[in-house]
Amino acid sequence: MARSFCTWRTLAQLMVLSSVLACSGQAAENGEVAEPDTQLTQQDTQLTQQDAQQLEARPTVFHVVNGSPEIRSRYTLSADEGDVAIRPAAVDQEPATPTCYRIDCATLSSGETLEPETQCASTLIAPLRVDIEPGAADANYQWNGAYSTLMPRNCYTDMTFEPGTPMLATVCFGKPAGFADVLETKCTEHPFAYGQPLLEIELE
Repeated sequence: MARSFCTWRTLAQLMVLSSVLACSGQAAENGEVAEPDTQLTQQDTQLTQQDAQQLEARPTVFHVVNGSPEIRSRYTLSADEGDVAIRPAAVDQEPATPTCYRIDCATLSSGETLEPETQCASTLIAPLRVDIEPGAADANYQWNGAYSTLMPRNCYTDMTFEPGTPMLATVCFGKPAGFADVLETKCTEHPFAYGQPLLEIELE
């Protein structure tokens, strides 16, 4: 009976040992896979950081100088406002705004479309004029790097760009006339890259 008990105990120990070895083998196999998983996680984190950097708005300062021998003028509602319009170079021209306010598409329900508003109430303010003497510089304008595009639902959605994406800056200046008029207004387009910190614009 004692020998039989020892035999069963030996068999039990062997079964437990086999289970332990099997588990150890699985753990080893899992251990070999764990390291690539960690690397993938690190890569995912790096990609996420790169995506965040690409999505981050990159501002550009526009320095406008009058390089012509004549005064150049522009209209503005206040002396602090400029007329630098920004768009991606791939966009031929900005679409006409069909609504009175720039409504974010994210605020609309799925499938909702806004009706265009053709009559918009606004306060009438006499336009002021800013004159730039020959060789003088206009106020520096800083674009915050954000751009919204008009969608078919008559709402706007933010666009993101990779650094280096071709962009266009449009400035409009003319000749002063009378007290506050600007005549012969001419608009010129100036290419730059998204993320470019400074763009020098010389008026002709």
